[in-house]
Amino acid sequence: GVQNQLILENLNTAAGADGNSIYFKGYQGSLAKISAVGIPTQQVGGYLQLQSYSDNTTANIGLIINQNGNVSINNTNNSYQLDVNGTGRFSGNVILANQILVDSLFSGAEKNIKFYDSTNTNINAKITYDQISSNSGQLFFGTNNAGTFATRLTIASTGAATFSSSVTSTL
Repeated sequence: GVQNQLILENLNTAAGADGNSIYFKGYQGSLAKISAVGIPTQQVGGYLQLQSYSDNTTANIGLIINQNGNVSINNTNNSYQLDVNGTGRFSGNVILANQILVDSLFSGAEKNIKFYDSTNTNINAKITYDQISSNSGQLFFGTNNAGTFATRLTIASTGAATFSSSVTSTL
């Protein structure tokens, strides 16, 4: 059967030429753009890019779907299936099938998992990993008691555990 298609073709073949774009002009001249951008070093392939403009001249990178199907948000170099540069929020459940990998851009930086109260402003509990050297580190488990946050359990790289308060055992 016959299919109806709208094809935008970029006739500008110069290196670095902007791809095909659809611009959306909104209230008081606000602007957004969807672009198909080719990769200069390849004959085929490219990515889809959605951008917004903060002042109608400066484009903000919003969402990119690259030639491999990877999706990035606020990031131009997406090397994962989903790559987000910024803070994400999920109002529903997050289901993880395998494992959680906590990575840091800075060597030796603390890596934290924080548990907030219902207002998302106060930390009720925190698990911190602190890297001591390239192959050793320690874990800290902390809680908040009436506004005072303190480490309650430390597990050293040797496996030794230290409690910061008394331990009650019920058998």
